[in-house]
Amino acid sequence: MAAKLDSGAMYFIKRKSIIVFLLYALVFMCVLLPTGSIYKINVKIITTAFLVFVIFFDLFQRNCFDMRVVLISIYSAVFILLSWFIAVFRDVELSSSLTHLVAIISVLLIVFSVQYSIKNKYLNNKSYLIFVVIVFSIYSFGKVLVAVLFLLNIVNSIELLMVIENVFGYQGISLSNNVATRINFPIDFLAPGIIFFTINLKSFDVKISKTIKFSILVFAFLSVIVSYSRYLWAISAVSFLISLLCTLHKGKILITKKFLINSVCALAFFVTISFIGFDTVIQFVENRYTGNYADESDSFRVLMSNALYPMFYSNPFFGNGLGAYSSELIRFDDIRWNYELEWLASLMQFGLFGMLNVLVVFVAVIVQINKKIRLVSLGITCLLILFLSVGFFNCFLLTSSSGVIFSQIMIMASRYAEISDTRASGKNIPNI
Repeated sequence: MAAKLDSGAMYFIKRKSIIVFLLYALVFMCVLLPTGSIYKINVKIITTAFLVFVIFFDLFQRNCFDMRVVLISIYSAVFILLSWFIAVFRDVELSSSLTHLVAIISVLLIVFSVQYSIKNKYLNNKSYLIFVVIVFSIYSFGKVLVAVLFLLNIVNSIELLMVIENVFGYQGISLSNNVATRINFPIDFLAPGIIFFTINLKSFDVKISKTIKFSILVFAFLSVIVSYSRYLWAISAVSFLISLLCTLHKGKILITKKFLINSVCALAFFVTISFIGFDTVIQFVENRYTGNYADESDSFRVLMSNALYPMFYSNPFFGNGLGAYSSELIRFDDIRWNYELEWLASLMQFGLFGMLNVLVVFVAVIVQINKKIRLVSLGITCLLILFLSVGFFNCFLLTSSSGVIFSQIMIMASRYAEISDTRASGKNIPNI
């Protein structure tokens, strides 16, 4: 009997290890790969399929179904089926509805897998957050290195983009001018969360050396800069300010080592700008916000709104269905339902009724984050709102990267709540 119990325990440990390995592999790919495909083989979908299979097998073996998860799954399925029925009624192509469905499910499965692994203690939230920071730091370092090679004319940006498109199937956007070359991927929007987490390490009971912390912040900021994204610049700056505000205590700024390190990072950033030259930096910013690139980008979004609004008004309550798009303006041939004005496109597809359901979900998440209102939890809420507002300007919310970003925000919230409650009770924080 003992031997059977031991073999059962070993079987469980192996199953747990496989789940953690596949989850880490999936997050690693979501951060470092531009798409899920390598030479038209979608490794992300394969990894996700294996991960979900093992998780569901684990669920049946342990017979531990969370009723809330079951109800949410049923509700989501009904919502999607209703939207699909509307799409069929509106004569939306099956291929468009399928790609839209896959995009939605890919985000949900990543969030579900992370939450499942942590809730069942297969993986602790501290380890997951540190892993995400490490992988993003590798990404940001590589991205900055490539940008430097561009500027030194060692690597040709057009040739590199062709290689990326051939290998990964990603059609990147690279705007080159006399000042900078743009390198922008969906995972770049993880940077504000990395900045917030790294500056507030003490709040999450994470200890790293000052040198490593400084390096993480420097490369995160540089990665944001070379993205050449106006909105990413803005929310990263806001994230940095929110992070500093989280050092407030009873209306006063705590002049601690943490605050001093943050100040040194800010000073180093401005010294770097001074070294480059303020005139160059001002030209760099002006070109992006008011130059030809901004005009071209904004005018294209105006065309999108002119094409999407009439479709919404034609079916305002229940929308045009899953995968719906405007035949007057198709942004991407392979995913016709996808537009930079992502929330407006979603409103057109799911209608007021559908978007009301989405709003209820996010309000519930915000309430969950702020069960006990604290300064850092409010900061995390601001991060979530800033990330969701990306959908007003860019089409990154329905990507696997979005699943990683949303999960990171949620795990930060749970980690902070756990640490705060432990400190409030006077107990020692477990060293995990």
